[in-house]
Amino acid sequence: MRGARGSQYVGQGLGDCPQDAWDAIDPQAVAAEFGALTTIMNGLRYWVLDEVEIGEGGFSDNPPPGIGEIFTFGDLGLELRLVTSTIPPSGGNRGPYSVSSVLRNTIFHFVAGRRVYELENREGQRHLMQTFAQTVDPDQQLHDLVRLDDRLELPGGWQFRTYIMEEPFELLTVDGTAEVVQDELSNTYQRIP
Repeated sequence: MRGARGSQYVGQGLGDCPQDAWDAIDPQAVAAEFGALTTIMNGLRYWVLDEVEIGEGGFSDNPPPGIGEIFTFGDLGLELRLVTSTIPPSGGNRGPYSVSSVLRNTIFHFVAGRRVYELENREGQRHLMQTFAQTVDPDQQLHDLVRLDDRLELPGGWQFRTYIMEEPFELLTVDGTAEVVQDELSNTYQRIP
């Protein structure tokens, strides 16, 4: 849908995100409360990097109203913070391996010696995993990611690889925007500029 944007809420820095509290959130009730077309439950997920640095301008140079505000969701009162807006893929296709734009100004830090997980599309654009998810597979763990290539059904011309970072690496956004893709397990990757 042309001009559509999504608001993104996270629990980072607000304590644990218990599975029962997450499961108690009713997506239809949230959509109705916020006047949204839909609610997409995009968690639970875990960082696979070492540090997130918020650059000048924060998560967006043109933040939506309420950025940074904490909201309570679900019958068990899960607190989540509004952090950014997402521009969905053109045509509304939210399927695996489609590109979304996330409005934020961040630097993701990876230390030397960190195992990383990378997708490369048919045009040679590389994307580093930022989070793995338990959305599709609730049993997926960090140690499972080294064999992720056995599980993914990549589009033609795409590749998955994993390796150890030999040097520290900073994954930057470009002009306040990160291009991200998700695989079919809902693991999220950011394009390397």
